[in-house]
Amino acid sequence: MAQPTGSLKSALSYLDAHLGDFQDQLVALSRIPGVSAEPAPNAHLKRSAEATAEVMRAAGIENVRILELPGVHPYVYGDWLKKPGAPTILLYGHHDVQPEGRPEKWSRRPTSPLSATGVSTAGHRRRQGRVMTHVAAVASYSSPPASSRSTCAS
Repeated sequence: MAQPTGSLKSALSYLDAHLGDFQDQLVALSRIPGVSAEPAPNAHLKRSAEATAEVMRAAGIENVRILELPGVHPYVYGDWLKKPGAPTILLYGHHDVQPEGRPEKWSRRPTSPLSATGVSTAGHRRRQGRVMTHVAAVASYSSPPASSRSTCAS
């Protein structure tokens, strides 16, 4: 198997060095019980959008903003458009979590991590894990090979 070189090798090294930070951010996002099945406006989803925007800004994603329309849950948008002529990748995910369903079937709250690394919460498995994968990928490259636009719905 070929070994990574150049910017990929640097990105993987950065990811290895900062994996704990990304996991901590994921756990924090997963603890916010923002359920989009509940009607708008929803204070938890507002908090989830704000936390997602902060994580995106910390990763170096630019033009991050929360998009709000009356009667609709908030979206989060950001971009990194510094590669003129290169493809632009659309990264799409959700910052909300799934409804708990039947609470009596849970042995713990679904927004609680199973371990210190938070590798298994209902929110992270279904939603925020994908968002954090995108954020970590953009953050790990000092100069990503393509431009990106990120949209996180609820």
